[in-house]
Amino acid sequence: MTLPKHLRGPQDGSAKEAWTKNDQTRLEHAYRLENQFKNVAIRRLEEIRNFKSKKTVKDSVSDYLKKLDEKNQRGRIRIKEQVLQIYEEKSMKQFNEKDPMFNKIIVHIQRVIKIMKA
Repeated sequence: MTLPKHLRGPQDGSAKEAWTKNDQTRLEHAYRLENQFKNVAIRRLEEIRNFKSKKTVKDSVSDYLKKLDEKNQRGRIRIKEQVLQIYEEKSMKQFNEKDPMFNKIIVHIQRVIKIMKA
């Protein structure tokens, strides 16, 4: 990045004429050095930001453990649903086979559901 010439040195014309050629070259050299220093500093800051933005081993391990925990939790929920479904099926078979009153209640409930859907 370079500094435009109209921003360098004094702004009024009379002071510019008073400057010697040696002063102007020194000033341009100083601007160039300052500019190079700023560029180096900005590059270094960018390198530091890039380095800090990388994942550490600790972050990677914690992310992996979170994913593993979520996977295990989904598995637990799935197993729970399957077990509940098995118990419901067993209880329905048990009631259907043994209790005639339960069958009558189920028939009435099914009729009410049909009426409400219509």
